[in-house]
Amino acid sequence: MTADQTGMASASGPLVIPPLIGPRLHLRQLTEDDVSPEYLAWLRDDEVVSHLEVRFLAQSMETLRQFVAGFKADRTRLLLGMFLNDVDKHVGNLSFSHIDWNHYIGVVGLLIGDRAQWGRGLATEALVLARELGFRHLCLHRLEAGIYANNVGSVKAFVKAGFSLECRLEQRRLHKGQFVDEVLMGCRNPDFRSP
Repeated sequence: MTADQTGMASASGPLVIPPLIGPRLHLRQLTEDDVSPEYLAWLRDDEVVSHLEVRFLAQSMETLRQFVAGFKADRTRLLLGMFLNDVDKHVGNLSFSHIDWNHYIGVVGLLIGDRAQWGRGLATEALVLARELGFRHLCLHRLEAGIYANNVGSVKAFVKAGFSLECRLEQRRLHKGQFVDEVLMGCRNPDFRSP
């Protein structure tokens, strides 16, 4: 294990991540100042959240601020906003919903809330940046994500970003009144050195 890996896993205090810049978007840690009526509207849009567990929760500006604030001092989670480079517009989020420092695993999720940005490849770009963050900055061994199998666009984005379909859990998620499979996507850090 490198000194960087040892330091990140054993350090205390909140995770502070530099902005990650891609060709069309950048990722940066969200703050309560990023909570807006538009952000709240995403979480109240049935189509936007149809494949996310957040659809089961009532949302308000206050609950959303509390959600974002909850990531500040937590070393096992990160919440990053996806912002377009040209206009610095918040169009979605990428999260590390759980970081297991014992096994060097990060669980990744994403949401593109601005429907005008769907189908433009931004999810893939954000996931490539997530790999950079997970492997180069956090020194994780593995990234993984659970995805509703019928969320074809999300599965394709993960594959394009270098994730592999590793297993299928049959009828694991309830989606629009029907049980659907969940697929586990994963990728490993080729430069990771075992502890």
